[in-house]
Amino acid sequence: MTEEHGMGASGLPEVATTEQGLSATELSTLLLLLADTRELAEQSRAERSDAEARADRAGSKAETLQIEIDGMTTALASLEAQLMSAVAALESAEARIQALEGELALTQQRAVSAEGSLVHLETARAEVATSEAALQAELADMRQSTSWRATAPIRSVAGALHRNHVVP
Repeated sequence: MTEEHGMGASGLPEVATTEQGLSATELSTLLLLLADTRELAEQSRAERSDAEARADRAGSKAETLQIEIDGMTTALASLEAQLMSAVAALESAEARIQALEGELALTQQRAVSAEGSLVHLETARAEVATSEAALQAELADMRQSTSWRATAPIRSVAGALHRNHVVP
C-alpha cells in the first residue's frame, strides 16, 4: 500500500515505496506525470478564466446589442407611426383631388353650357342686327316716299297739339 508523507524539496509530496518497491525511474515518471497533471490543471484553470472573461465580454456585447435593438425598435415604431400619418394625409389628399376633379368636371360642363348660350346669344344678336338693318332700310325708304313727305305738315301739327295736350 502507498503511504504519503510530508512535502519534499521539489514541492511534491514524498511517496514511500510500496511493498512491491518502485524503482527510481518509475518514481521519477510518476513525479513527472504528477507535475504534468498539475500543469494541465493550471492551464485548464487559466483557459476557464479566459472563457469566463470571453463570456462576460459576450454578455456585455449582447446587452449592448439588446439596447441597440430596443432603440431601433422604438425608432421603427416611430417611423411606422409617421408612415401611418403620411398614408392618412395621402388618402385625405386623394379624396380632396377627387372632390376637385368633380368640381372641375361640373365647371367644365357649365363652361360648355355657357359657350352654347353665348353662341345662341351671338346668333340672336346677329339676327337682331340684321333685322334692325332691314328696318332701318325700310324706314329710310318710307321717309323718302312721296306720301311721307306729303303728310309731314299734318304730322307736325298733330305733334304740337299732342305736346300741348290739346288732342281733339
